[in-house]
Amino acid sequence: IRDTSVTGVQTCALPIWQRLLELLGCPNGQVVFTSGGTEADNLALFGLCRRQAPGRLLISAFEHAAIRRCADQLIQEGWEVVTLPLDGHGRIDLEALKPLLRPPTRLVSVAWASSELGVLQPMQAISRLCQQAGVTLHSDAVQVVGQLPITELLPLPVDLLSLSAHKRSE
Repeated sequence: IRDTSVTGVQTCALPIWQRLLELLGCPNGQVVFTSGGTEADNLALFGLCRRQAPGRLLISAFEHAAIRRCADQLIQEGWEVVTLPLDGHGRIDLEALKPLLRPPTRLVSVAWASSELGVLQPMQAISRLCQQAGVTLHSDAVQVVGQLPITELLPLPVDLLSLSAHKRSE
């Protein structure tokens, strides 16, 4: 890039943002580039939670340390944090999730995949339950992107998504 002014960088980068949104199936969405997955998780959780009165945050039992640290901080800020139970296959127990989506739940954060368990979460089903309850859904998809074709993730069932390119498989 020859033009290093802010305007020049934005002009060059804008088509990249648009292309990423198109690939993710949300052309009218918003992309925020961060330094990596941890910063993206922090931005998603703190950015949403700190704009509203404390409520309840639901997280999965196998969340990345970045999500667990955010949850610990949010507890200090008055949030209730509940760890979602898993079924016998390491997936979120959808029947246990349903009653937890009642107020004061404001956000659910579920890692799309667990490298430790080798499990993909049923994100479409989790999304349907969250949408029915009017609860925002975030997913840390760092372990998924680059491992599965993007078409297997679409349509994106989440309101907030954390991605990173560093886990890409060859």
